[in-house]
Amino acid sequence: MAGLANTLSDNGETGGSVGILLSFILLTAGVVVLASKGAKGMLTFSMVFYLLGGLLGLIGAGSYKDLVIWSAFSLLFAVLLFFQIRKIA
Repeated sequence: MAGLANTLSDNGETGGSVGILLSFILLTAGVVVLASKGAKGMLTFSMVFYLLGGLLGLIGAGSYKDLVIWSAFSLLFAVLLFFQIRKIA
């Protein structure tokens, strides 16, 4: 809905669409982490997804200030997974 509102208002914002994309990235990475059972490859996949989602959200936030918060959470999850992967290896 937010992406559609950006398109209809013709304001040049992409934050709504980026927010929807970030939500799917967070959902996908979270499901993969829960299903991984500690498998290093799946955790690495989720870490990369969290990292890309966080960077994408920070770049495309625009006027959506809450998107910066969700992007920070995504980057935090990437860092936590990085340390978890190092602990496993």
